[in-house]
Amino acid sequence: MRMPMLAALALLICLAQAAPLSVAAQDAVFVNKQYGFQVDRPQGWAFSEPSPPENSSYAMKLAKIKDAKETSLTIYAVPREENITNSREASDAVETNWKQNGKLSNITRGKDKLAGEEAHFLKGAYDAGARYTIRQHFLVKDDFVYILQSLAPEEDFKTADKELTPLLESFDFVPVDKDAERLREIAGHCGSEIEFAANWQEAARRANEEHKLVLVVFEVYRGLLTSRFTLTTVFMHPDIVELVNERFVPVFWAPGMNAPFDDPKVFGLGPSTFGSGLMVASADGQIVAQAVTGHPFHVYDICRTALREYSDTKPANANDPMELMRRGDLEAAEELLSTPTSGLEWRAKAALLRKLRRGEAALEALKQAAKGGETGTATEEALLQLNLGDNTKAAKLTAKAKDPEGRFYNCCARGAEKGFEEVEKDLRSIALEHAENRWGWLAASIVVEERLHGMLGVWKWPSEAQFNAWNLPKYELNEDPTAARDGALAFLLDSQSDDGRWINPRTANGKIFDLATSAICAASLLAHRDRQGAQTACEKTLNYLLEQELAADHSALFDYTIWAEIFALDYIARCNELEIGNRRKNIKAMDAIIEDMRKQQYPSGGWGYFHHESNPDNSIGFVTAPALLALKRANSAGAKVPGAMLVSAADALEHLQNPNGSYGYMWMSGKGDPAKEAEASLRSPLYALALKRVSRLDTQGVIKSLDVFLKHHDHVIAERGKSICHTGQEGTAPYYLLFGYRFAAEAVGELPASQRAAYKTALTHDVLKFRKADGSFLDYLSVGREYGAAMALTTLDMLLSPNGE
Repeated sequence: MRMPMLAALALLICLAQAAPLSVAAQDAVFVNKQYGFQVDRPQGWAFSEPSPPENSSYAMKLAKIKDAKETSLTIYAVPREENITNSREASDAVETNWKQNGKLSNITRGKDKLAGEEAHFLKGAYDAGARYTIRQHFLVKDDFVYILQSLAPEEDFKTADKELTPLLESFDFVPVDKDAERLREIAGHCGSEIEFAANWQEAARRANEEHKLVLVVFEVYRGLLTSRFTLTTVFMHPDIVELVNERFVPVFWAPGMNAPFDDPKVFGLGPSTFGSGLMVASADGQIVAQAVTGHPFHVYDICRTALREYSDTKPANANDPMELMRRGDLEAAEELLSTPTSGLEWRAKAALLRKLRRGEAALEALKQAAKGGETGTATEEALLQLNLGDNTKAAKLTAKAKDPEGRFYNCCARGAEKGFEEVEKDLRSIALEHAENRWGWLAASIVVEERLHGMLGVWKWPSEAQFNAWNLPKYELNEDPTAARDGALAFLLDSQSDDGRWINPRTANGKIFDLATSAICAASLLAHRDRQGAQTACEKTLNYLLEQELAADHSALFDYTIWAEIFALDYIARCNELEIGNRRKNIKAMDAIIEDMRKQQYPSGGWGYFHHESNPDNSIGFVTAPALLALKRANSAGAKVPGAMLVSAADALEHLQNPNGSYGYMWMSGKGDPAKEAEASLRSPLYALALKRVSRLDTQGVIKSLDVFLKHHDHVIAERGKSICHTGQEGTAPYYLLFGYRFAAEAVGELPASQRAAYKTALTHDVLKFRKADGSFLDYLSVGREYGAAMALTTLDMLLSPNGE
């Protein structure tokens, strides 16, 4: 039997393999219907589905890291060979391989009972530099051998086994989903209605020949995520498919593409560029527009705006409203359809009004179309009801639908109200019965990929406040820092929602971004409580934050809860200092946040928002430093912060300290590359500030970090206003900018007054360049003007203060 589970390979997978996708933390039980098993997913265990080794079909893993060593349970599904009919035979086959592996020793055999069946196991010691105990249980079911691999440091295995045993005992077989492979195949057609260029050269040639713009798509995750999310989301939205096919040449960006806009003199996409997004480029490689988010309705708007401003191609027939709509020339189409004279024209006008997001007017146009003799409009009306958020009406309109589009909308309406499980069976039917149809593809993709369950609700139009947060005015310099500060203050007071939040570009992605952004915004107002409306705004945000429950998702690859916790903690502590709100309630909320942060703290002492099993410690310095500052403030404001949390956080920051005054990015990479000092220049004053506040650094150390900033500030400002991460040639991300200025300004306050001038001048010069025409500020598109205005306001307050505080 060609069993792939040689211990060396198994350990390599356990300790170093990438995790393409993490699943929602609320799932207490992981169920894999394709391979027919389930297993518990307890809180605190990182979940991943690593790429399976050769000869294996599937792998999943639950893991914990402590002191840079792993404890894990990995489950492999291996195609069964004919000569393997039971657990003992599988164990025998693998034992032969184990005995040939020189790094394995102390091999023993045994048997347990798992999933109601006899499960033979092998157990041994493995030398991987550190010594591990590895144990593999074998089960045979239908076409697969299931290998349940337990792993822990040799000296800790008995203790670890107390946690591993309940996981093993939770393993059970479930009916195999016979359609899973077929559904994945069907879902694989998503995005196929659009012809992507293979590279920049092809995209530029086609754009020139066809007189089109280029839509540059970014999904650059360096192996962390392997599937292209946009193919199943953005490029399955009918309006976008239509518009892109008419007016754009789409191409996926990749490192080494050598497009003109890669050059920092043109735009700048460095070798570390990372993340997702969309940009519009001209055929000669100039970036002319950037999307703030991948939400389909925003992408449609951005594409139309770019066409109006940068494309002068004319329609083949300027008197054909349908062609104009396909081209995105909605205003011109509206003129032609201003006075419909037939049911067909009313129906066309309804489609036009839907694209313009005038829902009630579109519904009225459909009524007029029906009066004019048009039939079969229920599906169109259902889509409008989905757009307007009336799922009940949409479900009723499509309850008896036979066409795949109508049936799909019915699933969306019901699923948005009652969840995916309510409509899974119907989505499967649509997919299998309409495998050559876009609605079948989309239905299949939602079934097979959990992160796409949210697509059931994507048809609802976001609020006007959300669209406004995505609408970015042009940069407009105001060289008067006092006037710029006052403008930021006015913008923030005017843009707060009634519930105490600030709607921001990421509001549609979940409340975590609202919590972090709102805490930052409200904190910036505290110094201006004498301004009309500011005190009330601060109180509203405090009440909003106190109503929320914050808890990290330990299983997520990217979990930004820590940012919300840091800035909520900081804000609530500041409120206690200023006697805003109920002190006892504030302390209770802070203590809850601190406890969750304690659970998240890595062995190094730091925190991070990126959790990947290939690194035993994913702490990030520019997360740890503000966390340390917030914890210290909370401790002074009455909260209970364990002293060990503060000590180990400071240790983590010291680990990243370079003699030149710069600091590294992640604990795992240490001090970083001195040749990339520019990338560290914006965060280094923050690290120094945090260390000084806990008496781990003197004033001279803060000066050294500020000198690093001063040396590179003219260079790194080039990343202003970009929508993708780590675009700088050294890896600088645009979201370092205003964040860095805010804490650098606070670090300047640690210096004697006589030594502040050069830093204050540079910081003032830089921050003013981020001002928008509406008084807001912006560095990184997706964090938005609200966050930017708050960071700029706090920065300018400190720079304009005689005391620097």
